[in-house]
Amino acid sequence: MLRREFFAIGAAAASSLAPMDVAQAQGNPALIWGGNLSRTLDPHTVFDVPSAFTRCNLYDSLYDYAGEPPEPRPLLATETRASADGRTFDFTLRGDVKFHDGTPMTAEDIVYSFQRMLTLRRGVAPAFTSFLKPENISATGTNTVRMVLDRAYAPFMSCLPMVAILNKRLMQANTVNNDWGEAWIAGNDAGSGAYRIVPGSFRALQTLDMEAVADYWRGWPQPKPIRSVLCRPVADDATRLLAVERGDIDTTHSYIRPDQHDRVRRGNGLRLVEEPQFRTFQLRVHNGKEPFNNLDYRKALSYAFPYDLFINRVLRGTAERSPGPLPVSLWGHPRDLQGYRHDLDLARRHLDAARRAGANVAKEITFTALVGFDETEQAAQLLQSELRRIGVTLRITKAVWANVIQLTQNEETSPELWSHWGSTYYIDPDNWIGTFYSKDALGSQRGSTWYRDEETERLIQAARSTLDRAERQRLYEDASRRLVDAAADVWIYNSKAYRAVRTRIKGFRPGAVGDGVDLREMWIDA
Repeated sequence: MLRREFFAIGAAAASSLAPMDVAQAQGNPALIWGGNLSRTLDPHTVFDVPSAFTRCNLYDSLYDYAGEPPEPRPLLATETRASADGRTFDFTLRGDVKFHDGTPMTAEDIVYSFQRMLTLRRGVAPAFTSFLKPENISATGTNTVRMVLDRAYAPFMSCLPMVAILNKRLMQANTVNNDWGEAWIAGNDAGSGAYRIVPGSFRALQTLDMEAVADYWRGWPQPKPIRSVLCRPVADDATRLLAVERGDIDTTHSYIRPDQHDRVRRGNGLRLVEEPQFRTFQLRVHNGKEPFNNLDYRKALSYAFPYDLFINRVLRGTAERSPGPLPVSLWGHPRDLQGYRHDLDLARRHLDAARRAGANVAKEITFTALVGFDETEQAAQLLQSELRRIGVTLRITKAVWANVIQLTQNEETSPELWSHWGSTYYIDPDNWIGTFYSKDALGSQRGSTWYRDEETERLIQAARSTLDRAERQRLYEDASRRLVDAAADVWIYNSKAYRAVRTRIKGFRPGAVGDGVDLREMWIDA
């Protein structure tokens, strides 16, 4: 709580852990990571579950998440002082951090990293661009940084772990035609994290090799840490499960289907890891394309989806119905929100109203399911079946996640309908409402609904600006009700995440956000 002109938020304790014994570590077996990879390794231009894994292990940030429930804690920062009006933040940095090439980290690297992220306006940028300008970030000393916000932004500290700090010198040396080093960093790293990229090993979506940094500044908590990490994603659900059963990979991604849970539990040398998360699942509806730009047509879709059948049959009761954009257990979710139910009579009435208003309800519509995520195709098939009963033709196509991300950056190419999970990247209602439905989100996968509404925008920005928790609660409740009234998307459930892990992997702990599993804490019992 802000009580004075300045106050101390926290301090990071110095590490007492010894550097890795390289000779010993090199004798360790490699970890075969089966989680997904992004199309690029640029930590500032992607904002998804796979990118959290590489960002967490290749890079450090001013703050990271720790504890239960996770809270921001200082990492590169040793102290943060904030003004009473919540606009000016002064960060004091550690003085013992080096990048992978041996360059000492200074305040200039922090300034560069935030300015790059804001200028590129992709990835995590929508969480910052409405209140922070590049020119308002400055180095006030070798190890001190000041950020002056345009206005108070309540989730600011919770957002800091998302911003990877890059080596300014290395990035500028690899910048071509003012591209901020984007072409180079797509397959390389400029970090100070516990792991570095093995040069030339990255192939988009397919492979990445990482090796431990022996003298990592935080040290190594395990006597025989994992020296080598081979990322080998497997696209198909069934093939992925076979791969972890055979030991071809040590982990899957965190989307193990409910119908596979018992098989993992019975598997020799396997365990099912339950990862508590505020993960939501929704159908994304392109509000800007005909006929989805008609409110009654969108409501017809919302009433057509068989929520109970999907949750109880497909998911085997492992998820909780979520009637709106926020996880039901998170503050800001209206406790009285009813949302939509499966009712084909109401769906027909709204479809008739859309037809009378001139909407082209006879148009064939397209649902883009995600390759390697069978649940998205199962949701599409159920919707297809129900829509057929009310005279709407739905065609199902499939695309890989990275390609869908590219499509959503443009309003014309964004899918008409698709589905994905709203994962936790920072623990605040803004993570689900602000980054999905504000103007800042347009042109990102989270903003692929292309929803535009001035009153919702006002509510989101007001909730971001006030530091009063009770007032933020009211504003997010109002925004949730407005989004549901607009049938902006089809919200289905929120649930935990599940991953298959080989029992030889020790010290595995789920990441606080996305797929941000900290490899430094782990070892292999060969």
